[in-house]
This record gives sequence, structure tokens and C-alpha cells, in this order.
Amino acid sequence: MKKASLVVLIMAFLAFIARGIPDSILGSAWPVMRDDLQLEDTKLGILMFMIAVFIILASLLNARLFSRFSTEKSVVFGILLTVVSFLGFAYAKTFVVMCLWAVPIGIATGIIEAQLNTYISLRYDSKYMNYLHCFYGVGVICSPYFMSVTLKDGNWRSGFVIVAIIEAVIAVIIAFSFGFWKKVGKTQIEEGTNKRVVSVWELLKMNSMRIMIAILFLTNVIEYTCSTWGCTYLVEEKSFSPDKAAGYIILFFLGMAIGRFTSGAISRLIHTWARIFICLVITVFGVFLIVCPLPEVFSVTGLFMIGLGNGPIYPNLISLTPFNFDKEISESVMGLQIASAFAGVLITPLAYGVVKQYAENTAFSLFLISAYIIMAVLLFAFVNIIKKNGHYNKTA
Repeated sequence: MKKASLVVLIMAFLAFIARGIPDSILGSAWPVMRDDLQLEDTKLGILMFMIAVFIILASLLNARLFSRFSTEKSVVFGILLTVVSFLGFAYAKTFVVMCLWAVPIGIATGIIEAQLNTYISLRYDSKYMNYLHCFYGVGVICSPYFMSVTLKDGNWRSGFVIVAIIEAVIAVIIAFSFGFWKKVGKTQIEEGTNKRVVSVWELLKMNSMRIMIAILFLTNVIEYTCSTWGCTYLVEEKSFSPDKAAGYIILFFLGMAIGRFTSGAISRLIHTWARIFICLVITVFGVFLIVCPLPEVFSVTGLFMIGLGNGPIYPNLISLTPFNFDKEISESVMGLQIASAFAGVLITPLAYGVVKQYAENTAFSLFLISAYIIMAVLLFAFVNIIKKNGHYNKTA
């Protein structure tokens, strides 16, 4: 690998650490934030809903943003947006103000996710997509860790300041690498060769596309149920202290990081679809351990296994885009897939907050079990369809 390509890849990994930080910060701080500001659990669902709306909008506009602005500048801009937003949360005293600061987090996340997924899928081998999302796991581990430290004194505001500083440092490092990004050439797809832009409505006419949308949606339902409500579930159902729960939720994100790294590392030994179904088996064991009334160690082990199993499914499916669908429309498919995945972010927290009012702590178990069963069934249905269409790839 050429020096410029290697440096850019490292910067992309670093950017995905910054990408992961916002996804776990609110859930980790929420048990204390909620009590400090006297908010209902549904308020967290509203915040996550607003973030997800703008993630989806930014993802759907990916092609337009990608053609007008360079990837590296867009990514740095997105990271700086999160810095401003975190500082806003640190000093916010009302829920309305928090809602305003949720908007730039969503825009930033959508920009970074869409542009880097497209960039890596066009230029690097599929294993690097797993590595990219592995570093997302590093990011989501960082914020709960620093938040757990500040929560020992009940000071959630300092946690937001710390992660804002981390994001700012990452943005500066990437800015210094701009020269290397310019040395990495454009791909044939970006130059217009064999490229075909397809509308969302045309894509939705494809049965395989509709099923893939549902699968990606459900992977995020599982992920965001654990990352957003995992701490609250451990506190209320398993009787963990808030700081202890925030510390243990790191195991979920650690599982994601390890799962994605391992998936990339063994990509030459086990093909992608085989790895996906292995991940399904690991995930079901994790769900069983956390929802059953078992001792504390089984609960935290369950969180780890859910992250380990469910975490690699999304990047593996994304990396298979050129094989699952026609290559010339893969860029259009990519934007819709990312938007579909984040529809899970849009709906899950809000729906969970509503269900929790009626089902109380059983809402966590209901969400995990139902999402897993439906996702597994749809994965088998999708494989059956692409085998008939001749798109099933056993070597990727």
C-alpha cells in the first residue's frame, strides 16, 4: 500500500473514532442527567429522534455533498460540529436547549458516516470496512469511560467537555493530513465510468433492496437499544449504581470493536456471508444472557456478546453492496442503506421510551428479542433472493 493511501486510511480510522463518540455519550450520562434536570425517559428518545432525523437527511444528500466538497474537509467540518454541540450540552440547562444542540450532532454524524463509508468502499478492500467500523467501537468506548469517571462525583457536564476536547484534537490531526488525501486518486466510479444514479423510488421497487433496508434497520435497533438504554436497564432492572452501569456499558462497545476487528482479520479464511451467520449465533447467546434473571456477571457478558455478534453485521453487509446489487448503482444503494440503518436510530429510542411507559423494564427485553428474530429471518430470506438472482458471492 502506498504511503498516501496508508496515511489516509489511518486518518479515516481516526475520524471514525470521532464518529463513534456521540453515539454513547447521551446514554451513558442519561441516568444522572435525567435526575439532575428532572426529565422523563421519553425526553432521551426525543433527543435521539432529532439526531437521527438529521443523520438520515445528511446520508441521503451524500452524493451531492460528495461531489461538491472533498471528503477530508467534510469530515473535519463534521467533527468540529460535534465539538460545538458537546460544549452546548455541557452548559445546557433546559431540555429545549438540548434539542437545539442535538441537530448539529445528527448532521455531523450523517456527513462522516456517509462520506467515509463511500470513500472506503470505493478505494479499499472489503476487510478495511470492518476495520473502519472497529474504530467506531473505539470511539463509543471512550465517551462512556470518561463519563463514568466524572459521574462518580455526579458531574455529567465535565464529561461532555472532555469528549469535546478529544474531538477537537482529532479534527486538528486530520486537518494536517489534507495533503495526503489529494494524492489518492479518484476511482472510475467517481470519474463517471460505469456509474448510474438511481432514485430512491426505483431502488425501493427491488424486493432485495426492501429486505436489506429492514435488515440494516434492525441491526441498529439492537445496537441502539443496548447503547442508549443499556445503562438505564442495568440501573433499574439489575440494580447497578449509575457510575458502575456506565462503566460496564463499555463492554458492549468493546465487544463491537473486537468483533469488527476479528471479522476483518479472518476475512481471508472465512467468507463474508459465513461470518455474518456466525455473528447471528453469537448475538442470540448474548440476548439470552442479558434478558434472563441471571447473576451480574452474566448480564455484562451478555452485553459484550451482543456487541461482539451484532457489531460486524452492519459493516459486512455494507461491504457486500457491489456484490448484492449491480456495481454501477452501488453508490446510490450505499446512501439508501446508510439512511435505512439510521432509521433505526430515528425510531428505536422514541418507540422505546413510549413502550417503557407501559411495559416498564420488560421493554428492553422485548425490543432485543423481537428485533433479533425478525432480522435473522430476513437475512435468510435475503440470501435466498440473491442466490436466485446470481448475486450471492462466496469468496468476498
